[in-house]
Amino acid sequence: MRIHPTIEKCVVFLASNTADGMRLRGTAFLLVHPLGYAEATTSYLVTARHVVEGIQKTAGGDGHVYMRFNSRELKAGYGRCALNAWTFHDDDRVDVAAMPLGVMDHAHAYVPLSMFATDKVVEEQGIGVGTQLFFPGLFVRRAGEEQNLPIVRFGNIAAMPGERIKTKWGNLEAYLVEARSIGGLSGSPVFATLGPVWIGKNDELQIAGNPQPTFLLGLVHGHWDTVDVPDSDSLADDAFPFSEPKSVNMGIGIVVPAKHIQETLDQPYLSSQRDALRIKLEKDAEANLPVADLRELGE
Repeated sequence: MRIHPTIEKCVVFLASNTADGMRLRGTAFLLVHPLGYAEATTSYLVTARHVVEGIQKTAGGDGHVYMRFNSRELKAGYGRCALNAWTFHDDDRVDVAAMPLGVMDHAHAYVPLSMFATDKVVEEQGIGVGTQLFFPGLFVRRAGEEQNLPIVRFGNIAAMPGERIKTKWGNLEAYLVEARSIGGLSGSPVFATLGPVWIGKNDELQIAGNPQPTFLLGLVHGHWDTVDVPDSDSLADDAFPFSEPKSVNMGIGIVVPAKHIQETLDQPYLSSQRDALRIKLEKDAEANLPVADLRELGE
């Protein structure tokens, strides 16, 4: 399977700032959301909740989450945000965090809601066990010195969501995937593909069109490891990829379904922000004021 290079542009790296310098901790991706007025949109950064909370617990950290973006000149630079800038799913067992993305000049692409693998899409498109997956994200041994250099890992769906699976986060609804997951990929977008991905307008990723589309299946939560004895299992802490390994990767990854990302974006705080932006656009249009491009406005 050939992946279009644009797919790598939708991810950024998350880091904590410690006395020893910046430490990369995980992956996040950019998502564009319609405002419900004309073609206006706003955008978010999405990752796994445990990455944000892991940065919060970092010894010697300064209390901020740092986001490593590529500039238009393909030079890596850091932006930062307070930990409370992130909105979590209202179910503590759902490992999703989202943050409105302010105005930034960068070289990244956005994942549109039209790519979400909703329950209806999964049924209509026949997504199931064996469907091919790919997920771009952070490889800590090759993060890039001058610019972010994500890699793309591959896998297949091994089990569809059904009975909740037991992890240290509680009983989760999740896809199980056959993949060689590694630390640093937590928060990475996971795409289910039935064909190629093409560049859409405004650098948004776009479905290639039936009968061979590509969809956002969800995001990487972590993977199962063997610990002490072969029959015991636990969820690896992917948020800290430089820590000493304490277990062996079993090759089964856990993916949070895309519908839980949508539920997080529909939390009252974020939805009220979008409502306020839409109302402002409508009033500006009534007053014949210039309509701003709000695709990157989060506040």
